[in-house]
Amino acid sequence: MSATRYEEEPRLPRLKEKRPLVKPGVYVARTASASLVKFKGQRDQVEIGFDLYESADDLGTGVAPATRGVPGFFNVTNDNGRKVGDGSKYARVLSALFGDEEPPTALRAVIGKAVEVEVVTVDRDSAGKPKDKSRWYSKVAEVLRRA
Repeated sequence: MSATRYEEEPRLPRLKEKRPLVKPGVYVARTASASLVKFKGQRDQVEIGFDLYESADDLGTGVAPATRGVPGFFNVTNDNGRKVGDGSKYARVLSALFGDEEPPTALRAVIGKAVEVEVVTVDRDSAGKPKDKSRWYSKVAEVLRRA
């Protein structure tokens, strides 16, 4: 068996860009991005990026957010591929963003909404194993209400 020879030395694949890490707690935020993430043969999620502000007074004043791009992950289907129901975290997010209105179907409609969020630290991987402290990040665990 012969080894593969390269003209150039192969490069190590890069890790995903490091996500922000902030102190856990309740923050005022504005939704800044949204995307649908599909897992092969598993659940689908909406990933919403939140910009965190020091206070509600900073919203709409031109003050830059204290932290940009804190992700929130919300399942829209379960592991069996079925849509999640009214009691799901995703349903609570829609309620916080749109109140009693029927949510629009366009994903971009969630961008620009002012909300209060609960932020937690992710210090374990999906299998429950501890992450190296350098790979910890913050995520929005819950969207609590409109700001």
